[in-house]
Amino acid sequence: SVDTSRTEGTFFTSNRFSHNDTPLALSAVLIHTPDADAEQTNGSIEERLNEQTTLLIQGILTSPQGSEKKILRDEVQSQNGRPARRLTVQARYHGQNIITEILLIRDKTDTWIAELTFYAEDMVLAELVPVLLSSIKIGA
Repeated sequence: SVDTSRTEGTFFTSNRFSHNDTPLALSAVLIHTPDADAEQTNGSIEERLNEQTTLLIQGILTSPQGSEKKILRDEVQSQNGRPARRLTVQARYHGQNIITEILLIRDKTDTWIAELTFYAEDMVLAELVPVLLSSIKIGA
């Protein structure tokens, strides 16, 4: 649980996780960004989510980090009643095939982003990460 202020964004990152007492090669980034006042009146929640997703994808594909980047999934969904988008990104970093699963959740005045990154060959995480993403709940 991460407390998020209505006036400031929040950023959390960690790479220390375990499953059944076994360390996992997983990194997580959680970001909460409240809208600026002017942004709150522009378009529907879904339109703002689509704009943010488009900007995120452009940033991923044009970033100098990594190579052979591909968007494997871009799905519209709902996460505890809020509009959401789920992205799966594959890339090569330092010779390793990496998967990043991203969940963007949009509310009336806020956006939450959860990114979970792991080695593509890790079948335990390939099964565990979707469960972790589906369990995310945004409080009132």
